[in-house]
Amino acid sequence: MSAAAAVAVLLLDVVYIYGIRFRSFVHSDAAATVLVALGAIRGRLPIDFDWYVPNGDLWVFAPHIYAMPFVGLWGVRVETLLAALLVGFAVQMAALLWSYWRLGGGRYGALLGVALSLIAWSRLHVLFVYVELSYGFVATVYTLLFTSFALLSNEVCGTESKRASRRIATLWLTCALCVGIVALQNPTRAAVFVIAPMMVASVWPFRTIKRRSRLVAGVAPLAGVAAATVVRNYLLQSRISVATPTGHIDFEVRSLTDIGRNVIELGRGLRGLVGDVNSVGPGSVSGVLLLVLALVLVATHAFQREFSLLRIVCITCLAQLAAVSGPLLIGNLVVNSLSIRYLMPSLLLLLGLAAIVASQLIGKGASGPIRRIAIGYFGLAPLAAVLSTLAVVGPFRLEGQSDSGQFAHADEHQSLADALTQRGLRHGFATYWNAHLLTLLSRGFAKTCPIHFGGQLAPYRWNTDTWCFDATRLPDRIFVVASAMERASATAASAASMAPALERFEVGEFEVSVYGTKAMPEQWLAPPIVDGGEVRLPLQIEASHPQIRLGSQARLDGRRIVATGEEGTVCFGPYLDLPVGNYTLRWFGTFIGETKGGLGFDVRASKDGSMLSERSIDTKSLDRSVGNRLLVELHFSLARTTTGIEFRVFSRGGARVALERIEVSR
Repeated sequence: MSAAAAVAVLLLDVVYIYGIRFRSFVHSDAAATVLVALGAIRGRLPIDFDWYVPNGDLWVFAPHIYAMPFVGLWGVRVETLLAALLVGFAVQMAALLWSYWRLGGGRYGALLGVALSLIAWSRLHVLFVYVELSYGFVATVYTLLFTSFALLSNEVCGTESKRASRRIATLWLTCALCVGIVALQNPTRAAVFVIAPMMVASVWPFRTIKRRSRLVAGVAPLAGVAAATVVRNYLLQSRISVATPTGHIDFEVRSLTDIGRNVIELGRGLRGLVGDVNSVGPGSVSGVLLLVLALVLVATHAFQREFSLLRIVCITCLAQLAAVSGPLLIGNLVVNSLSIRYLMPSLLLLLGLAAIVASQLIGKGASGPIRRIAIGYFGLAPLAAVLSTLAVVGPFRLEGQSDSGQFAHADEHQSLADALTQRGLRHGFATYWNAHLLTLLSRGFAKTCPIHFGGQLAPYRWNTDTWCFDATRLPDRIFVVASAMERASATAASAASMAPALERFEVGEFEVSVYGTKAMPEQWLAPPIVDGGEVRLPLQIEASHPQIRLGSQARLDGRRIVATGEEGTVCFGPYLDLPVGNYTLRWFGTFIGETKGGLGFDVRASKDGSMLSERSIDTKSLDRSVGNRLLVELHFSLARTTTGIEFRVFSRGGARVALERIEVSR
């Protein structure tokens, strides 16, 4: 009964999300699935090397694989994305069903496990499991990996039979290969999500398991990640373009206050994962209670010493949950409540495993509190599943977000895409999260790329490809889209970075400015500064580089930043990552205007706000001759590799200066 009810809710979710409201749910990150597939087809490889790699993620075995055949047939369009998602979702259901059946779930336990893993529990679940297919995809991959590892361990330990070593070798190589493919995508994530949990299972104190058997099984994932590291570092690394800003690659332990904020945000996220992030309702309460019961069932089953396939996977699931939860709670990975998505693979697997454990407990006639918990889990599951539909139906938006935000509807974007197509505008930029949605809705005609408005236009090389900012590929006209909230900043930034607009028009809440490419300065498309371990010193940076951001009291004049003569910030950036060492920073430029006021220069680590060096100078001491002159020299030392280093300039008392370039040297 429980399995039938849960499966019915799952099928209703699939029909509702993919059949009735799909166009309303489509967004920029979902569109990226199709765009990455297009790049892979263009390069005749399963990897799109033109796509910037964010957070170290190289899309090797990812949802774009499902989209490639459909992109080849139909091109870039919403129907292509829908077909890819339907195929991918069906593959996930089949893979989970196989895993749960193989782990001893039986007919009803396996079906309930699949349903509970994939039911649309909330708007966040729809976003990351149905429409992007990202976290549902990785949850399925991890389930298959853990099941394969359990099968390998079972064969090596000889609990089924003493079969020929050929089967063990086949399982060993399969496990190593699968782990290697996952590790090739992101070695750090593979270490946390895959290797660490498998190693915990390898050393778990099962009875009658010999050390040699543990070693044979445990070496397989290590061999896979070692091979992937060699391939990535020596064959692929030279072709990878790293996204900027770099995001959360560099982990830092936070203060107790920040840890408290992490707990609050993750609590809100957990509530939103199984209900509504903005309020507590029946869906949230029943969903959280179901997760608690699932955790009790899986933990109770794992903390036994008898060996079984299910017990190995329960251990790896709990180890994965702990390995991810720890850094989230104490580190800098939590941005907002959406960061709960990092726990989704573990929690989805937890719900499925609990269904199998509960079915085994009831089927074997267990007694005591654990039997009552299993019965309660079976009874609560369909109720929580039905209540979850209340969180999915309705406005798909986070509290306080505009129509251009992450949960926006696609209706106005379709009108905007149609307007761009009708005017023959083929390449442009937008400063809001749904930029790629315009590319998808225009069927690839109006390629739209993300940028920042921060005093000037700045390329946002994140979740996009290198073609977006290649000046040689720009057509005669480009466009810039701004939403209602950004029109003022867009106008100011465009004036600072571009020639006068050829035309402007409005579509709903959006304003579109069109510019001639020939009259447009190209320095705002400059490639990212090479820093970190690859930095080459001395490093020369033009003041007009897009990673140097204009302050409130400055403007661009060609390739120079010119202070307006008012009190305030002139510029800041470029947020470099630098290794250990002693450094010298030199600012070059020209004094302009009357001899009054002063200038403040400093070097600051933006991540923790620590000041590394600062100096103030009076304009009377500056060389007033025309030309690129040394204005100031600052020295700073780094005891460890430091991320996000910024150089700031302030005008005090009306001082005016034209900044031309920066030099960083040892």
